[in-house]
Amino acid sequence: MVPADRAAKFNKKRSLVTAMRKLQAIAVHKRTAHHIYHISKSRDLIANLRDTLSGLGFSGLQTSILLAPLGDPDDNFSARPYSSRLYTDRYFVLENPEYLVEVFFGQRRAVLSIFGRRRPLARDLFADRFVFS
Repeated sequence: MVPADRAAKFNKKRSLVTAMRKLQAIAVHKRTAHHIYHISKSRDLIANLRDTLSGLGFSGLQTSILLAPLGDPDDNFSARPYSSRLYTDRYFVLENPEYLVEVFFGQRRAVLSIFGRRRPLARDLFADRFVFS
């Protein structure tokens, strides 16, 4: 169990980082029911991905699976600092009634794949979350 003061400190840092930085998109492929985003890996990637996925209705508990390489995802807290090496050749799947999300971390980039289950995906989905290079 993570002490409340450490968790609060982490969440405060996470919210500040998320508010300041957007995800750097390298490439985007959009179909009616499937979007694929190629994202540059950065120190803020996990926090930003978790925040972005919360916009699709995923809870903090569901997105905590992305913290697994950093330590203890069961407590929704990362025990180690982010390292790109920890997130090389990692694959995660998140599901809810509306979306199926796959996240793959490669050596230099991450791939976020979103499938709409019940209705077509909006063309401008996440337009405010990405900076395009």
